[in-house]
Amino acid sequence: MRHAVRSGGRAEELVDRMRADWIGERWDDVVIDDVRLLSPGDQWPPVIRLDYRIGDQPGRWTETWDGATFRTDSLEAASGLWLSIVSRRLMDLTEPPAEDRPLTQG
Repeated sequence: MRHAVRSGGRAEELVDRMRADWIGERWDDVVIDDVRLLSPGDQWPPVIRLDYRIGDQPGRWTETWDGATFRTDSLEAASGLWLSIVSRRLMDLTEPPAEDRPLTQG
């Protein structure tokens, strides 16, 4: 069983940094609309939700993020790594994958 590690607010700081760095970021038809922390700010690893669009189609990707860079490196490095992973996953898509599509619009 996996146990949460207390990080003294690292998760909240990380998401705040990602929001500041990447909301509105666009490459080709992909736009980052929002980044939200779904788990408590002092719980590690964090559960983070990304709301994005590909063209006019909304997508929502929720993931638990862990790793040395996210846990201990500078917030700048962690935010940059996160965007690299996100862009790699989404960059060649023409629409959100089925698992990222919201059940209802609005």
